[in-house]
Amino acid sequence: MEDILDGLDGEQRAVVAHRKGPAIVIAGPGSGKTRTITTRAAVLLKEGVSPEALMMITFTRNAAKEMVRRASALDPRAAYM
Repeated sequence: MEDILDGLDGEQRAVVAHRKGPAIVIAGPGSGKTRTITTRAAVLLKEGVSPEALMMITFTRNAAKEMVRRASALDPRAAYM
């Protein structure tokens, strides 16, 4: 599991590790939001959470497609979110 966290800083790892309910990630451009959110989704899937139980929200259709693409690269079941 550690290799999936490679490249994340401490705050990003804290978001991925958060397990007390939903997490909201608000940060500026280029701060790694998409990487953090997609990694969190992939880790939750690997822990046994159903893809139908996960929801990632963004502002544009293109960004949503990119989030699903990145999460699916980490865990193919992400395509079913």
